[in-house]
Amino acid sequence: MFARVATPRGFNRVIREGAWFSNCSFRYASMMTGPGHATLLTGCYPHRHGIPANDFCDASANRCLYCAEDTVHGRSPALLRVPTIGDALRAASPLSKVAAIAIKDRAAILMSGTSAYPVLWFDAQAGGFVTSTYYRTPPWLGLLNSSMPFTRWTNHTWRAGIPDSLSPAIDNVEGEGALTSGRRTFPHRMPDAATAADDYAADFVRSPFSVTYLFDAAREVMRREKLGQDSATDILCIGVSTTDMLGHTFGPDSREVQELYRACDSTLANYIDYLDDVVGRQHYVLVITSDHGVAPIPEVIRRASEAQGVEIDAGRLRRAELIRVIDSALNGRYGGGASWVREVHEPAIYLNHALCEERSVDPGQAAETAAQALRNIHGVQIAIPTAHIATGMPCQDSIPAELCAFVRAAVDADRSGDIVVFPRRYWIFGSTPATHGTPHDYDRHVPLMLFGGGIPAGTIAADVSPADIAPTLAQWLGLRLGDVDGVPLPLTRTEETAPEGR
Repeated sequence: MFARVATPRGFNRVIREGAWFSNCSFRYASMMTGPGHATLLTGCYPHRHGIPANDFCDASANRCLYCAEDTVHGRSPALLRVPTIGDALRAASPLSKVAAIAIKDRAAILMSGTSAYPVLWFDAQAGGFVTSTYYRTPPWLGLLNSSMPFTRWTNHTWRAGIPDSLSPAIDNVEGEGALTSGRRTFPHRMPDAATAADDYAADFVRSPFSVTYLFDAAREVMRREKLGQDSATDILCIGVSTTDMLGHTFGPDSREVQELYRACDSTLANYIDYLDDVVGRQHYVLVITSDHGVAPIPEVIRRASEAQGVEIDAGRLRRAELIRVIDSALNGRYGGGASWVREVHEPAIYLNHALCEERSVDPGQAAETAAQALRNIHGVQIAIPTAHIATGMPCQDSIPAELCAFVRAAVDADRSGDIVVFPRRYWIFGSTPATHGTPHDYDRHVPLMLFGGGIPAGTIAADVSPADIAPTLAQWLGLRLGDVDGVPLPLTRTEETAPEGR
């Protein structure tokens, strides 16, 4: 149905004239924004790149951190353990430029790496795009923000564009969230930016207006920095976080997400036309992919299955329940009424090592006891002491070898806590309507499309991973990466039309 309402110049054009890898999936378990963006342009999974979650505790630093946190500069790629393809390019070709712009800071930072400029992300409180002191501030940044204010869509209305005759996606169902107005159906009117600034910002990043804003700014970055205008190869990373934010609210099966992708299709079409005009089709390669997939809203899929006379086991795991079960098990074994959990940053659980020392309890034994107790929670499929993964011990009984490999690839020995926990199929963590973060196929499966000079047209059904993007680009550009998890994609460019230094 999407093809019937999409422009022939957007996604349909990419599929028609470019390479579409229809079977692309990450091969690790903790499917989140930080780990995903770190994987895209390093070619590595969390066990190598060191970003196991959006938030985690680092044993070496003895503190908990945000994945793009920098205690000196506020935000930077300091926690990323490996170089990006942009870092490799800049090392080999100092005249090359690597730039990034995104709605989320971690998207821009973890894709672009340590030597990029400019690296920009959206900050509503600051009034537009910002950077940190880790990077140079573009002299034109203030002009960009003043010339294209993100508040220009104040009081605008987002209207549905898919005719009811085409049977759009489900709308206004139990389990969905809502925008700040409380509405769950179209049309959605944006709040007044002057009188309801916080509401406006919250709805803006969940609307197609933020995608338009992002790509308008991306064009300005290209113009200001003259990307693609000389013989040196440049890289521009663009992080479209709107689809994720709206998806968390309404779920992947919603009318809102469907309408957002229809709007994104037009934005993509216009951007391709811009690249063709400014850079030239033969001089660029456009890569479209995602940092993770998403699970259906448990209440929605459960109700839909019941309507068809089928029962699907779907539900939610609550952090408080995980802590309660662990404390009950460890207090039962070691005595006392203390809390044994220091932090929970899904999928990792960090035990209270100070309490273990006080009670003369081996943390490894405590993790074993806690993991066994967690497996008794109905919605838990995997609960494994992290030491088992780090030392190569066998995974939990009954866990298939492939699933065990996904868990191993997701674990960083210093940052993944004492236990890693993953829900069973169609179960999710927390109360957000829809989310991701599991090793299940719907969270790991993502699009992968390549388009531009030298890219042959066709659908390729081979099993591939987003981790294959970096080694593919490295092979084409004659760059060397270190040990990576990805391999070059099964794709042969047509040399006579391949990009030449743009």
